[in-house]
Amino acid sequence: MIIRDATLLDAEDLLRMGELMHQESPRFNKFTFDLDKTRKLIEFLVTNDNGIVIVAERDGKLVGMLGGMVSEHFFSRDTYACDFVVFIDPEYRGGSTAIRMIKLFEQRAKELGAKEVSLGISTEVNTERTANLYEKLGYIRSSVGTIKRI
Repeated sequence: MIIRDATLLDAEDLLRMGELMHQESPRFNKFTFDLDKTRKLIEFLVTNDNGIVIVAERDGKLVGMLGGMVSEHFFSRDTYACDFVVFIDPEYRGGSTAIRMIKLFEQRAKELGAKEVSLGISTEVNTERTANLYEKLGYIRSSVGTIKRI
């Protein structure tokens, strides 16, 4: 498995994985998946100086992605990195892929001056398993998110 920074050449594969994540998520699959909007976000993150997009590639096929960016806290000039998406194709879960993607994301965040990394879990897929993995990597639970479907 190769873990690397994404390029614009990866955009279509990133879109494909985005659609897979959207379909799998009990939370998100109730919403429309907008290919054009998602494509623009991918292009923004890949080309922006503060964007970070990490991919996992096996045998020439992208099977995982972690995308986010570094930005200032709303109350400070200090920066942190947060994720927008962490996804591994279900066929490739259970190994070290997520750990390796997170480690590279952390490295890129540090290179961009971030003082902390924030990873969320919002898809309602394997929430506790993912949280346990993050905790094994030194993360602490620091936020509570709530939603109300209306």
